[in-house]
Amino acid sequence: MLDNKGHRHACRIILESGSQPNLMTEKLEKYLNLKRTKLESSIEAVYIAEVTSTDWVVANIQSKSSNYATKLSFLVLPEITSHTPASPIDKTILNIPKHIRLSDQKFNQPGEVEALIGAEHFYEVLNTFKIPLALPRTALQSTKFGWIVTGKVNSNWNQQRLKHHLVRDNLSSQLDNFWRIEEGEDRRYFSKEEEACENQFSANVQRDSSGKYVVRLPFKEQKEDLGNSYDVAR
Repeated sequence: MLDNKGHRHACRIILESGSQPNLMTEKLEKYLNLKRTKLESSIEAVYIAEVTSTDWVVANIQSKSSNYATKLSFLVLPEITSHTPASPIDKTILNIPKHIRLSDQKFNQPGEVEALIGAEHFYEVLNTFKIPLALPRTALQSTKFGWIVTGKVNSNWNQQRLKHHLVRDNLSSQLDNFWRIEEGEDRRYFSKEEEACENQFSANVQRDSSGKYVVRLPFKEQKEDLGNSYDVAR
């Protein structure tokens, strides 16, 4: 990340699709000596009920492993989350290929998260390449910033604090409510026959132990509406 004089500084960033704004710690903002902009915004988060922040900064980000560069706005907060990961990880159990250059060589050591890139740019920085690792549901993910380790690594529930980052800023919430009011409530109105079809499906469609669908054939209850078709059927 570039400071106000254009000098590059390495920092620990997490990618989080559950966050609407990008976030930056006050410590990093002061270190980069960025210019603050006042804009009141309340933040809803999982680990705390609500935080009100008035400071935004614009920062330039450059990848050290590719020519990717972009300019992002960040909401400044005292801290983003606790140290990540919560406990040290033994890298040897992952069997990471030796030719892979990780974006964060010390990803396995608990450290301060200094910035967060949210949903707007989350998929922009992801590449399509992915390499499965030795542990189930773990993989190397290629990004514009280099390779990162994804998935569940630690399995010691007694020592690990589970983390989830879901952040919504008040402005986005107001826009969501505005569009919901403009579009109106989404309701579907069924005819009697359509309602009967819905009830038929709910009552007679199920899955067996092998995963196959088991369906009971429906029969039209108003038999008199079929007419006298016996002779024709013969």
